[in-house]
Amino acid sequence: MALCTALSGTKGLSSILDQLLRSATSVEANIREANYPQSLADKLSKLKIAKKECFESEGWLQKLYDNGYISEVIYKDTRNKAGTIRRMFIASCKTIEGKLGK
Repeated sequence: MALCTALSGTKGLSSILDQLLRSATSVEANIREANYPQSLADKLSKLKIAKKECFESEGWLQKLYDNGYISEVIYKDTRNKAGTIRRMFIASCKTIEGKLGK
């Protein structure tokens, strides 16, 4: 969110920043929902959605970088953090799928 705030007001970026903010906040919302699931399958569903939204956020970051709105340092640092989080979702989903016998 700090990145979106820092870039707000930059001409031509409002739609990209809106999409980045939406996907990033969806990750947070789904993590919170996954903490109090109705079932293990519900938890898996929420984590899978969070994983997809995390990947989408990485795509919006790529677009910001490709169009010169953020530096390579900021892009790589933020992308690496998002990638780490996404890999945690992948591992968590695999663990739950194992418990569900999928």
